[in-house]
Amino acid sequence: MITDITYSIFTFEKLEKMLDHLSRRGKSITANRIKFLKQYLKSDVCTAIIAENGDRDIIGVVTLYKLLRIERDYYYGIIEDVYVDEKDRRHQIGTTLIQKCIKKAKKEGIKQISLVVEKSNHTAKRFYEKLGFEDKENGMSIFI
Repeated sequence: MITDITYSIFTFEKLEKMLDHLSRRGKSITANRIKFLKQYLKSDVCTAIIAENGDRDIIGVVTLYKLLRIERDYYYGIIEDVYVDEKDRRHQIGTTLIQKCIKKAKKEGIKQISLVVEKSNHTAKRFYEKLGFEDKENGMSIFI
């Protein structure tokens, strides 16, 4: 069981750490995506919550985008980029990230959160359903 996990809001200062983390795992982000991330990190539209292990490696992340639903006059959120390192799965990290994301959304005045799951990904669907999301035609959604 992993015990020394810290959850925090992902900040501009942690971007280099994340890029290094991805690089060490043989992954990369395009310059355009980095530019996009920097813009969003400076705004109040996007919040990323990260999980770090005792070595301060980023082992999980969830991203929440805050949007205004004009026709209904309330804010809604879209969750994207839910990720937990494969070796660190099955330790409630994903669950905790989503719960912290929902808590942050409530503080931001968000009334509904949506996310997209591939129809064939039954494991992910069950995961989100356990957290209160309902399977909809266009994805999954929860009113908070």
